[in-house]
Amino acid sequence: MPRGNRRMRKWVAGVAIGLAVILFATAAWHRFEYRYCNAQRLNLELAASGNPAQLALYLEEDHARNAEQFRQWMLSGLLLAIGIALWTGRLDPDALQQRARQFWIAHRAHPPLPR
Repeated sequence: MPRGNRRMRKWVAGVAIGLAVILFATAAWHRFEYRYCNAQRLNLELAASGNPAQLALYLEEDHARNAEQFRQWMLSGLLLAIGIALWTGRLDPDALQQRARQFWIAHRAHPPLPR
């Protein structure tokens, strides 16, 4: 494999891994923000609201929107991580064949030792 190609693949893999980490971190932050920050705001609105049925419906819709957004972020990160693994895991066929030859040479049956 040409040396420049290997460097380019490492660079692209690094960038892609960084993007995957950002996607997973964003998904985790949105989940944290929804569960802790929005919960306080919504509880205050519930206390101030005169119509608890309407607020309960709003809470249910908000939860569904957040869960869908969380799934989308996690799926994006997962697909990117799978793509990185597949792309960086490709082997050079010539190098693989050479390694196989070296393995079989090193592990072939040896003639019996003289007595």
